[in-house]
Amino acid sequence: MPWFRLYHDVLNNPKVQRLPARLFRTWVNLLCLASENGERGTLPAPEDLAFGMRTSAEKANIDLERLIEAGLIDRDGDELRMRDWNLWQYESDSSTGRVREYRAHKNETPMKRSGNDGVTPPDTEADTEAEPE
Repeated sequence: MPWFRLYHDVLNNPKVQRLPARLFRTWVNLLCLASENGERGTLPAPEDLAFGMRTSAEKANIDLERLIEAGLIDRDGDELRMRDWNLWQYESDSSTGRVREYRAHKNETPMKRSGNDGVTPPDTEADTEAEPE
């Protein structure tokens, strides 16, 4: 399941904590959209963004402008990017490469069986069934 980091220190971030409740929710939803976007950290095209935010394009643009003014989103030409995304979201958080390496290694290594394969099983007769001496 894809995910992103949200640090508990967000409780102490004045830019975030001073947001009105609805705009805080919008910011969190935008983090989700930025996480699932092709280039993580960037926001999707305006029409997709409005749908992802479950609002009109007009309201989405107003919220985006407020979050840009609050210093939580950066604009570079037409591209919108969550501020400091790469600082907080590490490439190592993606398990894709690790899983690929694990599977490649697993396919190269002959499978070893565990347990008592090839070992004579212990005597199954219980001590209580033996004749007393």
